[in-house]
Amino acid sequence: MAFEDCMARTPIRFMALWLGLLVVTGLAAIRVSLADAAPDAPSQKEMLAWLRTGDFDQLDQRYNSIQQAYDSELISDEDLRAPFRVFYLTDPALKGSFAAWVKHSPMSYAAHLARGIYFENLGKERRGGDAIEDTSAEQLQGAQKAFGIALGELQQSMALTKRPILSYLYAIDATRNVGTQKRTRQLFDQAIGIDAHSVVIREMYMVALQTAWGGSQKAMRDLLENARAAGLPDSRLRILESVIVADQAWVYNFNDHNYDAAAKAYLKSYDLNPEASCLKCAAAAFLDAHEPDRAREIFNRLLALNPSDTEAMVRRGWVDINNGRSQDGLADIQHAANLKDALGEYSLGELYLQGRVVPYDKDKGLALVKLAAAQNYLPATSMLDAISKGLWPSRVNPPQ
Repeated sequence: MAFEDCMARTPIRFMALWLGLLVVTGLAAIRVSLADAAPDAPSQKEMLAWLRTGDFDQLDQRYNSIQQAYDSELISDEDLRAPFRVFYLTDPALKGSFAAWVKHSPMSYAAHLARGIYFENLGKERRGGDAIEDTSAEQLQGAQKAFGIALGELQQSMALTKRPILSYLYAIDATRNVGTQKRTRQLFDQAIGIDAHSVVIREMYMVALQTAWGGSQKAMRDLLENARAAGLPDSRLRILESVIVADQAWVYNFNDHNYDAAAKAYLKSYDLNPEASCLKCAAAAFLDAHEPDRAREIFNRLLALNPSDTEAMVRRGWVDINNGRSQDGLADIQHAANLKDALGEYSLGELYLQGRVVPYDKDKGLALVKLAAAQNYLPATSMLDAISKGLWPSRVNPPQ
């Protein structure tokens, strides 16, 4: 089975993986932590309750007060970003609530920023992780529309607070998807003008400088030296260096087709930043290098770190099925499906439709694929669309 969700197959998704860098330390020598200096951050549950019930005054008070702590240089940019991550949700039902919030509070920085974050993440979701040739025109148009709304909100928010660093952060992210390298650089320079020591801006801009986005290793190393000169601590420099090493892995993978070298580079990147997602990319590269046992070792590591990692569970299952350990593989895939994981449901459905490892069962197979499609899992919706047109995929059996 193709390991389509990793950068070894799809460079866009690889970039998205880096957007999830989890940062846990700040510039402690320069600024104090959020816990000491800022108001308590609302939970996602609290935020959603206020948003859905229209308690916009509460949202304004809580989130603008956190921004004001950053404006006063009491907290770091990393401490600021953490509480705003609750807006990464892309539930379509929230669209109207965000619109109502900015209408209620047209001069609220938090309102415009939150709506911008929502649409920026919606744009990435609509774009998906596949290569552009495998992405529909409808997906691309939907993504571009969402990114456009996001950039409009983020631009408007920039005039509503003293140090709108997060507005620039998410604008850089959106612009690298729909803008130019020149514009992305302009946003970076403007953001560094606000906070010369910003960690989050340099991390995001490092992503935009990757080879797959039209950047280069040289540009990335120049940025690393810029960060070093700005006095970023070694812990943050290692994160930036890990992105550079992962970019080299991308070059090995896509330009050189040297999958073994790519896998080793991904592992080196992971060693530099264990919070990143390079283990999965290393596993994909080992599979491309026809080294399933080494890939399986990576999946074992992932599951040791997180026994609930259903993606690793399913990927290990397919490795086992394809390499003579059918019952072990089936157990992994069934477990993931029982946990309502879309990839697990889709994979188990495929097995029933193939009559592979399990007896052929068209009804059970289609029911599982439909469950995955109900979670908007694209391969499942694509399969159902093809079947509805009488075009059964070659890897499954038509009804008898």
